[in-house]
Amino acid sequence: MQNFHYVRELVGEGLLHRRPNAARGYPLREIIQYPIPLGINLLIYAGIADAVNDAHNNGIVHGDLSIDDIYLTENAVLIDGFGRQKSHTKAPEGYPQGPKTDVYGLGIILFTLLSDNPDFEPQLGPEYEQHIVHALLNLKWEELGEQAWLENIQTFFVTAVHETPEERPEALDIANISLSLVEHCHNSDYEFFAAQFESMNVSATEDLLEPDPETEELAGPSSVQGIDLFDDLEIVPDSAQGAATGLWSREAIAKIYQEESQPNQNFSQQPPTFNQAPDRQAFQQENPSPRQNDSFGFQGDQEFLDGPENFNSQTPMNSVPTDAGNQTFDNFNYAGKTSNQQNNAFQQNNAFQQQNNAFQQQNNAFQQQNNAVQQNNDIQQQNTDSQISQSNDFIHATPDFTREPTVEERPNFQEPSGGSKKIILGAIAAVFLLLIAGAGAFVLLSEEDSPPEPKEKTEVIQNDKEEKKEQPEVIEDTGDGGEEPPEPKEEPKKEIKEPVKTKKKIVTSTTPPSSKTKRKTKTKTTSKRTTKTQTVATVQKELRISLSVASNSDAIARCKDGQTRTFSGQTQFTFQKSTKCLIEIDDAKGFARMKKTGAIHCRVSGSSVLCK
Repeated sequence: MQNFHYVRELVGEGLLHRRPNAARGYPLREIIQYPIPLGINLLIYAGIADAVNDAHNNGIVHGDLSIDDIYLTENAVLIDGFGRQKSHTKAPEGYPQGPKTDVYGLGIILFTLLSDNPDFEPQLGPEYEQHIVHALLNLKWEELGEQAWLENIQTFFVTAVHETPEERPEALDIANISLSLVEHCHNSDYEFFAAQFESMNVSATEDLLEPDPETEELAGPSSVQGIDLFDDLEIVPDSAQGAATGLWSREAIAKIYQEESQPNQNFSQQPPTFNQAPDRQAFQQENPSPRQNDSFGFQGDQEFLDGPENFNSQTPMNSVPTDAGNQTFDNFNYAGKTSNQQNNAFQQNNAFQQQNNAFQQQNNAFQQQNNAVQQNNDIQQQNTDSQISQSNDFIHATPDFTREPTVEERPNFQEPSGGSKKIILGAIAAVFLLLIAGAGAFVLLSEEDSPPEPKEKTEVIQNDKEEKKEQPEVIEDTGDGGEEPPEPKEEPKKEIKEPVKTKKKIVTSTTPPSSKTKRKTKTKTTSKRTTKTQTVATVQKELRISLSVASNSDAIARCKDGQTRTFSGQTQFTFQKSTKCLIEIDDAKGFARMKKTGAIHCRVSGSSVLCK
């Protein structure tokens, strides 16, 4: 089978061509080393999908599509490698099984274009899905990064690299959604972008000029499955004709963008694009630095406004040789226009842009003045209303020199009646009495709560052998003329609450000479107090989210902060900050953004999971 390739125009009418032999152009593998605007990346990607879709419509499978098969010219993207026999592919299935194998190659090309890894290739095995999710969360969506509907777009594109071929979308779906994204990007002027190829340190494959049909070698088979390879097929791609699949119709794609976007995203005033390419000679003394940011060599919204002067400030480099015979690059004609015509058109566009900028600045200045005048008028109106209100209050107020004027006059401008005064005084007195009663109760409670003062407790030391004997032990001394001392009365025992304990010892002795009773008292008091200190820790504000799914199957949630959970019906999450989670239900996948505390409900829609 003879090799052939596709050519998808990215300027002008956007036609699709099918031509024999290998493609010739600047390798996309080398161009992605330099910054490329998001709109240009998506435009190139949609053109690749258009070519793959046409091949599938004619029963042709590429088999091992990758970024090494893609080339660029001044006005088109070329897709090479059709017609070659391939026994192995990098897709999970291992060998070409049909159109879905090419869709997997399309998915890998998107990850390569929108990431900082020019050699992106997921690792097959148990960690395949985790590797894909990590790569998806690190794609550079630039100006689309804050759009609310971007999660649905990411969910769609991740299905292109699904391990199961049947779960992958059609190439036409990828082309339609990619083209719809281009409309939301700032910069999508491919002709202006392509004019800088020669200033890059990249080399083209052979001659970029199209082959002459009269001198083209016609050896080998002239058709593949009924397709004449030597006729320059020229058709309008299905995506440009409004064609769509049943799963992703035009209405379904339009619903993706109906979610509310961020208020600071307004693309109504986009930089103007140029219908004619600028002079290529102005870019031959420039060597752009390798990829350092996400815009193509420019800063902010001025990307397409300054023209080729931005390149003249850098150190000149050796330009591409123009004396290499048939390999010269200066034989391009830009849509049939001469260099002078292109320069004139470019200068006219610059003049128009300068006038437009000046008008915009004047309009902004006038708007600021108008806002200042409006604010001044509002302040004056408020002052006037305040003065009128004060004047009316002064005119209609009833002077009363016998009392202090109240803050708010009654509607009938009369003093309160005697009954009202009594009610007010009674209420004040009741409140005063309540305060006194409350203070008294607080004092009483405080006294009750405080530990009681220790009272003297007479404890009689008893003999160890005689237990449960309440009479004190009396030690008598024998002598003449002694009288027995009176027996001491027994005092009732009292319970002593902790933390106060009191112990007393009494020793009574009788002596004959004096016949007097001697008492010795020892008191021991023990007091215990316990102080409890309650420490209140500062608790960091957390996000508590209830996640529920409308499915009888188990769901898996993988979050960017490392949490992974398998649940059925409903589960609870706690996060320290806003994060994203990938939700998987059977073979359907989708993203849920955990922004604030509350409930999030997910449901399955086809091969996607939609969460709100």
